[in-house]
Amino acid sequence: MTIQKILLVDDSKTELHYLSELLVKRGYAVRTAENGEEAMRRLSPEHRTALVETHLRERPYAEVAAELGIPVKLIGLGEGPDDLAPFEPEGFVDALLGEA
Repeated sequence: MTIQKILLVDDSKTELHYLSELLVKRGYAVRTAENGEEAMRRLSPEHRTALVETHLRERPYAEVAAELGIPVKLIGLGEGPDDLAPFEPEGFVDALLGEA
């Protein structure tokens, strides 16, 4: 079985660490980047998917996603208080990866 390699982009070190741990536990190889520029440097031909946080500080996520040139799934918390819900990490990763 081939291990899927994922590029995870988020400007929060805490979220990078937490999501990376969850993905590794599920058998993925994860490379992280804290911004779009770092993502471009860390991208390799083996990456098949990128998970990009929607509220990157230094550049619009859509610009980063377009430059990566691989399928991108966007991750974000919503736009307002009504979007908030208790965080369920396993369900969150399931939804990102289409495993639910």
